[in-house]
Amino acid sequence: MRFLSCVLCVLVGCGPGLSEIVRLRSLADRARVACLNAPASGRDVVCRKALDCAQAAQDAAKAVQSHQEAVKAGTNTPASGAVAKGLVAVSDAICTGVK
Repeated sequence: MRFLSCVLCVLVGCGPGLSEIVRLRSLADRARVACLNAPASGRDVVCRKALDCAQAAQDAAKAVQSHQEAVKAGTNTPASGAVAKGLVAVSDAICTGVK
């Protein structure tokens, strides 16, 4: 999937946010899989952290996408970029240690 996204990005000329969106969605998917594959004994703790990570990554990906759409439409504000970057940083912090 990442390869296909990169090829499309080269052909279409996507913005710099596409790679970040793909990374965040991949992180959210890996977090959900980590919850499903967690051993029964520690599943509650692993799933709580993994699902928090998945939600944060999903929110960050949506913010980056919204910012990219605003840039394309010419309606972006400095705040939209800052919010997107902030949510990416928060999701990276929350997802630390989730495999």
